[in-house]
Amino acid sequence: MADLEREPDSQPEPETATSNDPKQQERDDPRYSPGAGCIIMMLAFALFSGIIVYAISAGIRQDRDIAKFTTDQPLDLPDEPGTPEEVAVTRAKLDAFQKAVADRVPTTLELTVADLNILVRNETALIEIRDMIYFEEITPEKITARVSMPMNRLAFWKAKRYLNGNFVMAVEASPGQLFLRLRDITVPGKEIPPGFIERIGQDDLLNPYKNEDNEDLYATIQSAKMNQGSVTIESQPVEEKEDE
Repeated sequence: MADLEREPDSQPEPETATSNDPKQQERDDPRYSPGAGCIIMMLAFALFSGIIVYAISAGIRQDRDIAKFTTDQPLDLPDEPGTPEEVAVTRAKLDAFQKAVADRVPTTLELTVADLNILVRNETALIEIRDMIYFEEITPEKITARVSMPMNRLAFWKAKRYLNGNFVMAVEASPGQLFLRLRDITVPGKEIPPGFIERIGQDDLLNPYKNEDNEDLYATIQSAKMNQGSVTIESQPVEEKEDE
């Protein structure tokens, strides 16, 4: 009984683990900004999520259709991670934008084609699509990118297929609202079923990222515009409602 009444030995406070994983260290970096990363998500990862979800929900017949415009090998996309100086400049844009939003200061974020490719190849939040997309051009009408995307197949026992082609996207915005729409997919030498593109084009591909973690950021969006060579996003502070 004495043993049962003995107070448990005090345990030393666990030391904070220090990871040697550079990806984890980047997450722990105070400059790491999930909110700012969401801006890049809208131009890349959301697009893939929307297509994969649609491909899964379309049924077995769609799996057969997918095989008609995909291949069994990925495309070797250009790898342009940028110099350390270029990466620092691009990340500084995101940091400044995020800080201004947090400080309720009107601000503008302008990202060039080079910025987008640098971020996709360097940001931890985008590691899953690092080898899937390469932005090629931004004009006032569209954003174009070369892609090599593994498609989730319902017939999972079959070999993986890759969608290797070109995507055309467009950013739309109004005060407090931001949308990403897919306009077209082309695959050299292959025909994409019109219903496949039409179905995805009806959706706002940012929906998976419009949650309570990012609602303050989206609420400040005033406008977004595609320019020749860049995308510009303008943010305005949201007026706080007075308590009645």
